[in-house]
Amino acid sequence: MRRDELLQAVVEVIQQSEAYEQLHEKYRKELDAVVNKDYLAKAIAERKKPTPKQQSEKTTVLYQLKIVLKGIRPPVWRRIVVPSHITFDQLHDIIQIAMGWENNHLYEFEINDTVIDIPDEEYGFSFVGRREKYDARTMELSKFLFKEGEKFTYTYDFGDNWVHLVTLEKIETTTEPFRHPVCLKGKRACPPEDVGGIYGYMEVMNLMEGNGTAEEIEEFTEWYGGQYDPEHFDIEEVNQQLRAIVFF
Repeated sequence: MRRDELLQAVVEVIQQSEAYEQLHEKYRKELDAVVNKDYLAKAIAERKKPTPKQQSEKTTVLYQLKIVLKGIRPPVWRRIVVPSHITFDQLHDIIQIAMGWENNHLYEFEINDTVIDIPDEEYGFSFVGRREKYDARTMELSKFLFKEGEKFTYTYDFGDNWVHLVTLEKIETTTEPFRHPVCLKGKRACPPEDVGGIYGYMEVMNLMEGNGTAEEIEEFTEWYGGQYDPEHFDIEEVNQQLRAIVFF
C-alpha cells in the first residue's frame, strides 16, 4: 500500500471510531480540518516535492576504465574516467588521446558478439556471422556496460591491428559537474603509427636497444620524425588534451 493510501485509511479508521463519535462537535470539526483528504493530499504533495537543492543537483554516473594494449610487454596502459552516457564514438576519441594515437584509421569495439563501429554508409547496419553491428555515433556506453569487471575490446587500425582490452573497473556517481574525461594513470608510450603492428614494433624496440646499424636507426628516426621513447608518458599533457572534449 502506498503512503497516501495508508494515511487515508488511517483517517477513515479515526472517523469511524467510537471515540471520534463521542467527541464534542467542535472538536470533531477541528480534527476533520486537520485530517481531511484535501489536507492529506496537500501534505503528501509537499512531502514529495524536491527541495531547491535536490532540484539543482544532477547525478552523473561515471565509469572508470582501464585500457591495455594487447601483445606488448611491458604493458602500455591507461586508466580513465568518463560519464556512462557518452557514445562509443566519443570513447574512441578519448582513447586516441589517452593512448597517444593519431586517429588516422578505422576502429571497432566488440562486446561479446556485438560490434560497434561507424557503419558503411552504403550498407548501414549489418550482421557478420552472429555479430550484430551498431553505430558507435549513437550507442551509449550505458546501453552495453552494466557492472564492474565487464570487459570488451577496442581495435584500432585494421592493418596494424592494435587490439586494446578495456575493463570497467568502477562505477561511481557524482553530483559535481563532470565536464571533461580524465586520465588517472598510465604507463609507457603507444607504438609509432603505421609501424607494422606488433612485429614492426618489436623491430623498432630492437633498434632502440642498440641492435641495429647506425643507418637503420637514422632511417627510422627520419621516418618517425624524431626520437621515439617507448617509456614516455606525460599525464599532464594527456589531460590538457582531454580538456578539449567537453560533456554537456
